[in-house]
Amino acid sequence: MRVFAILLTMCVVFLSSCREPLTLAGFIFKDQELPGNCRIVSVKPGEELPCGIKSNPFVSSERQFLDCFARMLVDDESLVAATRSALFSLYKEKGEIGVCGLEFDSETSASQTATLLREKNTDVKRFAIFQKGRIAILLWRDDETDTCFDRLKEAIEARIK
Repeated sequence: MRVFAILLTMCVVFLSSCREPLTLAGFIFKDQELPGNCRIVSVKPGEELPCGIKSNPFVSSERQFLDCFARMLVDDESLVAATRSALFSLYKEKGEIGVCGLEFDSETSASQTATLLREKNTDVKRFAIFQKGRIAILLWRDDETDTCFDRLKEAIEARIK
């Protein structure tokens, strides 16, 4: 019985230290997680968004969407082909803030994408790029200074730890 209790305790400790796998859905932030005047932008019925985005936030693994969306972010056909799912979410405070995420078939593809995004988006006041495992995230904002951008950056950093 004592051996069973020890094994059970070890299993509980081990399982409590395990984190859920990282997914793009984990980078969708609800209004209550954001500063007071930062909100998810509503998509109006009939509104046409790029690449067939149908809602905000939007996560999809549909190939036609992935090809279009990934090409907007990276100009590398091998990385576009390696994309398995994508996230688009748009927030508004004074200006617009966006989270674009790509999940790949390998960590190497995600790392290459993060490198390309850093080379392409060099203004660190307007862009932040993250990569963890098979996921690469681009956080961007327009020219307005927003606390929402800073809070989203902190939230993304916390989720990729």
